[in-house]
Amino acid sequence: MTAHIVNKTLDKNGNPGTLSKEILDGLLRKKLGFNGVVFSDDMQMHAIAKNYGLEESIKMALNAGVDILCFSNNITGTEERTVDRVHAIIRQFVESGSIPRAAD
Repeated sequence: MTAHIVNKTLDKNGNPGTLSKEILDGLLRKKLGFNGVVFSDDMQMHAIAKNYGLEESIKMALNAGVDILCFSNNITGTEERTVDRVHAIIRQFVESGSIPRAAD
């Protein structure tokens, strides 16, 4: 499970671990050889939600290497179920090419 902590030594852009391709793909997968499933911590925690927003954080996490995004609550201010909204966002990103259909 990823953490939403920032370590500028590991990610020069200062992205939290959950959103960092340098950390998840570069360090975890390539350098350390981890080939298991990567879960995010709750994507609605303030460190992510207040600084990146829902759509950008989903795109960054998936492009960084997160396999399963975790959401603990329904999205504030909407009656739409979180799972439906997140699915629609991911589908839109795949169709637009913002995230790949399959991992490298």
